[in-house]
Amino acid sequence: MDLILDICRGLGLALAAGIAAATVFALVLGGTASPARRIGVLLAAIGGALAFFAALDAAERTAWPGLFLGAPAAAWAATVINGVIAGAEGRAGGSLVGIALIVLGAALLLAAASALLPPVAVLAAAGLAWVGGSRRGRDAEKYEGLRVLR
Repeated sequence: MDLILDICRGLGLALAAGIAAATVFALVLGGTASPARRIGVLLAAIGGALAFFAALDAAERTAWPGLFLGAPAAAWAATVINGVIAGAEGRAGGSLVGIALIVLGAALLLAAASALLPPVAVLAAAGLAWVGGSRRGRDAEKYEGLRVLR
């Protein structure tokens, strides 16, 4: 049971690292343009791998699997959050700093909650999956009525 909790803790820290990296790079590079997204996702994967590795190492477990589990989790979280930030920025009229502060606060809250209560990470992953899936569904419906028949 302790191994599962340690894995959940690592997952939560990796997701938080992915969210934070994507947000910081969107803020530093001035938006969610394609180069900022790619750099943010790459650095999120590195940060997530290191966070998962550190969580397993701190629990005195074999830590190297954390490198291979944390990288995709953080990259996925960064990809989802990039879409959320882009959508919020479009609706908010360009107040990226405020959006970034809210998202960074959520990432810090997730990291703290995962460290104290590890199963929270599973709920966070489920929430990210739901947000990512609902955004993808809305994107598919967006242009549905605009087909031209000739």
